Amino acid sequence: MSITVLSYHDQALIDQVNTAAALRAEALEAEKAAAREASNNFSSVLNDASDAYSNAQTADTLSKCPSDLYAIFEEAASTFGVSVNLLTSIARAESGFNANAVSSAGAIGIMQLMPSTAASLGVTNSYDVRENIMGGAKLISQLLSKYNGNTALALAAYNAGSSNVDNYGGIPPFTETQNYVRKVLSYLNTENGTDLKDTLSNFLSSGNVSDGTLDALVNLLKSIRNDSAGVADNKANTTETIKSSPAITVTVINESPTL
Repeated sequence: MSITVLSYHDQALIDQVNTAAALRAEALEAEKAAAREASNNFSSVLNDASDAYSNAQTADTLSKCPSDLYAIFEEAASTFGVSVNLLTSIARAESGFNANAVSSAGAIGIMQLMPSTAASLGVTNSYDVRENIMGGAKLISQLLSKYNGNTALALAAYNAGSSNVDNYGGIPPFTETQNYVRKVLSYLNTENGTDLKDTLSNFLSSGNVSDGTLDALVNLLKSIRNDSAGVADNKANTTETIKSSPAITVTVINESPTL
């Protein structure tokens, strides 16, 4: 009598192993995709910040707040705990520092307050320079608090209203609002690097980028010059520094950031 030994396969175990392997493969692909997205977002924000700094450098006349108004902006900034640079950038975008400006929608004054908004802020005369600036500072302060310090979202709400920002879960897809946010951010005076770092931090908050990296980027961006050759050279230097810097903790799988 002969005995034949047949190989035994536990099909359930095999299926379990195959399923686990498939899940690991999917997880790896998801990780790669997330890394690529983080890299692209990082590159986009860095380029936008570079352009914003360059724009601020080449628009000296328009970017400077009239001396007779600056003390009021400083008072408003101190009163409501916001950046004086942000306030003057908003005023520049809204009215060009024109106290008598009135929009087609009925917004009034330097900070372009709608009558109902002005009333809710305690502003009784929107044509009064100090009242108007204080009202605008109070409003942007409230919005920064609502959106946890995210400057871009606060600016979007200043322009389009909080309801639109909340409904769309971010900056609304309105051309006017998107251009407004970009414009104000480009006007920010980055002389001391604080506003630029805050802006970068807001955009990169969902990523894994260290404070040391942001500081390095600020220093690099401050070295940008207005001539195109200088900008190109500094962007190249920024690329090399980012690739070699141990401070950057964004994980990129099989890809390097393209600036």
